[in-house]
Amino acid sequence: RTHPLRLKFSVPERDAAAIRVGQVTRIRVEGDPVEHTGRVVRLSPVFEKQNRTLTVEAEVENRQGRLRAGSFATAEILVDAHQPVVLAPASAIVTFAGVTRDHNDGPRVRGLAYEAYVEMAESLMTRILDEVAARHAIGTVRVRHRLGAVPIGEASVIVVVGAPHRGPAFDACREIMDRLKNEVPIFKREELDAPGGGSRWVGELPRESR
Repeated sequence: RTHPLRLKFSVPERDAAAIRVGQVTRIRVEGDPVEHTGRVVRLSPVFEKQNRTLTVEAEVENRQGRLRAGSFATAEILVDAHQPVVLAPASAIVTFAGVTRDHNDGPRVRGLAYEAYVEMAESLMTRILDEVAARHAIGTVRVRHRLGAVPIGEASVIVVVGAPHRGPAFDACREIMDRLKNEVPIFKREELDAPGGGSRWVGELPRESR
């Protein structure tokens, strides 16, 4: 019996909002004339800062054993342009966006830059979302965090929670943000608008929530 294979690929940041788990994916492998199909099974919680892309994983059926691990492939995700990003039997949808501001203590801020231990950050963010979803009566939850430069007025992190009632949606959204700041190794640097320029790191190393 052959097992499904995992395909990992990237999509541009501008297209990421339309991608969700469960979407059908068409895959073509070098040297194989057959078009294969799969489904999106995982989205990275963070963007790659160097090329501003989102890592996507799809599971591909391999019943005939034509696919081999390590092969190069191209993927196309079928997106319904009229379908909303957050799908949930929810009467309450809470959205939080953390936006870069031009001030903090001391000199004015020209922008922010984020760095992360990406694999560790992805693992911890996935665990946090699973734990929050299990603790609160919510349906859908989505988190995206940018890496690299984030100019003034642009969002660095977005959290969306869908739930049957507003209370659990607000509570879950607040807990997710608190835990992201306290537990996930994503580090923020302020670029300062001061004589001679300069920058400074903000916050502390990740620590346990209390």
